[in-house]
Amino acid sequence: MSRRRKGSMQAFMAFCAGVVVLTMFAVILVAIYLKPQEHVQSPHQTQLSGSTTQIETPEEEEITAQSGRRENFFTLLLAGTDMDGTRTDTIMVAAIDTADGSIKVLSIPRDTYSYKANGEIHRINAAHNKGIDRMLTEIEATIGFAPDRYCIIDYQVFVDAVNIMGGVDVDVPIDMQYEDPDQDLVINIPAGYQHLDGERALHYMRFRSGYANQDLGRIEAQQRLLSALADQAMTPSTLLALPKLVTLVTQGVETDLSGGEIVWLGTKLLGLSEADIDTWTLPGEPSGAAYAADEEAVLELINEYFNPYHEPITELDIPD
Repeated sequence: MSRRRKGSMQAFMAFCAGVVVLTMFAVILVAIYLKPQEHVQSPHQTQLSGSTTQIETPEEEEITAQSGRRENFFTLLLAGTDMDGTRTDTIMVAAIDTADGSIKVLSIPRDTYSYKANGEIHRINAAHNKGIDRMLTEIEATIGFAPDRYCIIDYQVFVDAVNIMGGVDVDVPIDMQYEDPDQDLVINIPAGYQHLDGERALHYMRFRSGYANQDLGRIEAQQRLLSALADQAMTPSTLLALPKLVTLVTQGVETDLSGGEIVWLGTKLLGLSEADIDTWTLPGEPSGAAYAADEEAVLELINEYFNPYHEPITELDIPD
């Protein structure tokens, strides 16, 4: 079953001056920076750099929708990699509609079953190890379309960004205790209202073993943290730190967004309010230690909120 929650849009406005992403938080922020354009068949990776990117805002009359596409409706893959960069620990797809001023975000559990190129079944988080094209192929098989653009962020960007913001206050739902010597990872965060620095905020994002529903519980916790980060982003201290945040995230993001695309939508959606963003989780059920998508429920959700085409999507290519 999908889960729906309102989030804060005020943080989006704070970063429209040029912050592309603040890992999982900015992964959602970046959705407002994507300009309208034709559907991308083969995304070309660009490493954004504050010192080298030339910002050219496109003329509105030059922007046209591809035949069959909904006008002013664009999609973006947002993902955060694990510590070694081979797998995606967080996967989201954002749909941005500049016509009605709304943003929809779909979280895809990292353990969702998917088909490898050879037809074998694995978990979708491993697709990134085969490159961005393979990852986009498996995302398309899971939701029925390939996102127009992508942003991939590693954990260290998240840690550094939260520290620059001065940490974040969040209500921790349960005692978070976990050890993994192989990863040199020790998580120890007590339940209750806590002020987390970057490393502990990352631990909060990664923790899942204590939730009854494992990855789904972690997704819900991540959405709570995103909301808390949104509130923190609007504080005077964070706004004063924007130059440092801009430098950090523009140098640590793997993306095919251009500088002009970032600026275009940042100015296009300045009037959005906090009621304009909704989040869902891919419909499905846990299957052992993995997650099996519910094709009928996924199609219903995608066609209602995320489908960039006029014609409905009628089938997916996912394991039974």
